Amino acid sequence: IDSVGDDDRRQILGEIRRVVRPGGLFLFSTHNRDVATFDRLPWRRRPRVTRTYARSVVQAVRRLPRIVRMRRQVVHTADYAQINDDAHDYTLLMYYIDRFAQARQLGECGFELVEVSSQGGRPLADSEVDRASVWLHYVARRVP
Repeated sequence: IDSVGDDDRRQILGEIRRVVRPGGLFLFSTHNRDVATFDRLPWRRRPRVTRTYARSVVQAVRRLPRIVRMRRQVVHTADYAQINDDAHDYTLLMYYIDRFAQARQLGECGFELVEVSSQGGRPLADSEVDRASVWLHYVARRVP
């Protein structure tokens, strides 16, 4: 559900709600808008210089025309963003949302948030912002 727009994402969540029984759980992960590297090309991330980092810089430079073309389709709102990141070789817009906006979106679609975990599986405290995880994992319960 991270490669579709907001309207389609809400429709997908509505369909998931339709097939999950009342009280049933829905587990999923999504891109974390609070990650420190959000919407930054590799040379703007300040990582340690490694082969992987060098490879990502070379890939981004080679794909720069595509990146520039895709910039016209990028969306930033108060609740979510759709950006062109390195996933799929800079060919898709990916949906990013922070954990608090995701909780609101789940509520609007008939779910209550049960738990949020870091990319490594560590449960996050209620007000914790995770700047290290590219993805967050969610457990939501269908509201009757």
